[in-house]
Amino acid sequence: MSLTGIVSPELTGITQSNRSAVYIDPRLLERLNGKRVLLVEDVISTGGTVSTERQLMDKIGANVVGIVTTVKETSVWVEKLGAIAPHWPAQAYAPIQCPLFQKRTRDGFPLKAPIPLCKPSGLSNRR
Repeated sequence: MSLTGIVSPELTGITQSNRSAVYIDPRLLERLNGKRVLLVEDVISTGGTVSTERQLMDKIGANVVGIVTTVKETSVWVEKLGAIAPHWPAQAYAPIQCPLFQKRTRDGFPLKAPIPLCKPSGLSNRR
């Protein structure tokens, strides 16, 4: 594998104000090739960043075994990752899921999903 480095295509997302890219240090290429990798992200919203990272890992020969994030925000990312590879969304784990806010009136931002606003993943709304 070449040690010239690997750069992803440009990406944009709701958490970035400018276009950006994912870079892999060329000194890590040989260490990642054929290895199991866990991707760690702060938030998954649209899936733009994590899908780019996932594709980049495939390109360099790394085996992504999971994606861990603190918050899964919306479900837009599920469609984006699933369109690339159907098994990718099932690899994402997070303790918190939040719905997408939708502005409907000047009074605020009603939810698309029922209360609670944010809840730990896998917990029911039973009282």
